[in-house]
Parts: sequence; C-alpha cells; structure tokens
Amino acid sequence: MGIQSFAEDAADYLMSRMSAVPPYSASEYFAALLGRAAQALKDGDYGISAALVVRYPDVELISLARNTVISRCDPMGHAETNAIRQFRKFLDGGPGANSPGVLPWEGPASAAASGHGLYVRPPAPGEAEGAVMYATLEPCPMCTVAILNSRIKNVVIAFRDELGGALASQRLAGLPAIWPAIATAQQLNVNFTDSGDMSALETYVPPSLSALLERAFLDTKDAIDAKLTRGTLFAPGTHAKLKGLLELTWRDPA
Repeated sequence: MGIQSFAEDAADYLMSRMSAVPPYSASEYFAALLGRAAQALKDGDYGISAALVVRYPDVELISLARNTVISRCDPMGHAETNAIRQFRKFLDGGPGANSPGVLPWEGPASAAASGHGLYVRPPAPGEAEGAVMYATLEPCPMCTVAILNSRIKNVVIAFRDELGGALASQRLAGLPAIWPAIATAQQLNVNFTDSGDMSALETYVPPSLSALLERAFLDTKDAIDAKLTRGTLFAPGTHAKLKGLLELTWRDPA
C-alpha cells in the first residue's frame, strides 16, 4: 500500500469517526497524531508521531509533533524529542517571532489536518495535574532518556517496537542501570493502548485507528531504514553548504 492510499484512508477515518470520539481520551490524542503520521510519511520520514500533553489546574497544553529525521536531516528528530523541544521552546521564549504560537484546540480532526504544533484548552474536570506523552510507537532509548530527563511520569503507547523500543518493562530493564533506576524513582507509569475495553478512556483506541497507526510505521519502515543507514547529518552536499556558510560568516584573520 502506498503513501497516497494511506493518506486517503487516514482522512476517511478522521472525517467519519470524530463525532464519536470522547474528549480528553487516548482516542482523541491518537486521532490527531494520525494526521501527523500521515504528514511524516508524505515528507519521507517514518510515520511516527507523539503528543506531549501538559495539564495544570486551569489549562491543558498539547504539543503535537512527528518524526523529522530524514526530511530535516536531524539525527535527534524523533517525534517524542520534537514534542518536548517544542514545549521547551515555548517556555523559553513566550509569545514572539522565534517562539511557536498556540492555537485553541478545536478537536482532533482540525489538529490532524494542520501542521501547527501547540494547542491549548481548559483542562478536563477533575483531571490530575502532570504531563503525559502519547507515542504512536514505543520510544527508542534516546527518547526514553529524554522522557525521564523531562520527568514525564505517564506514557501511553499505541504499539510495541520489539527491535528498537525501550519502554516496555523488559526492554527498559536492559538499559544501563541508571535509567531503570530513575524510572523507578520517578514512578514512571507506562501503558500500551487497549482496543478491547471501551470504558478505559486513558488507554482505549478503536481497532481501526490502532491498525492505521501501526500501518503508518510499518508500510514504509524498510525504505526509511535503508535511508537511515546512510546517515542524516552528513548527507551529500553538506560540505558545500558548510563552505558557503563559512564564506558568509567567517573570515580567516590571516
């Protein structure tokens, strides 16, 4: 199945199913992330996306991001790290030209269709304060460390990555001892989505959405893996670009 076919199926899902999605549920966040995964595939990246949801007593901020490793030649451009960096940039800069703006949350379909990253809305009644990372694919070791260093205490994952993931309990235990120790000290709570219990709003994702999220990654995984083996930062043309930048910004005093 091609990228265009996936984009059409994702758009059909978002158009036909959104009226039944409960607000503040895992289904809602992952529906928005379906759109981000489709955008990643279109740009030649892994179809992986993530949302960092930060909740305070009077506000909820949602940072939506996707994988950009190939399209931006960014070795650290994983969806989870992009979501964290986007939130950090907003905290550092506040409103301004160099800081991402914030839009009101109007639902997952609107967010899925947009390339915008930051959204805000009132919190759910009685919702606990804190941060939750919603990830379409089990985070890798790098993203696991970023989550722990951020002190994000709750993670909800759409599906497991047996080869590259690091947050399932048995894989987390296999990391250097400091990281599982920090996870234990922080009482990190990791859940994988469930397509069986519709009453579990924190983890339930409809089977059709779960299948699309998995397909976004698996359909082009082999092709992107092949690109990744060639590296991203030192891509063809890097030397010429570096030389041109140096000619504009630096002169040898000799």
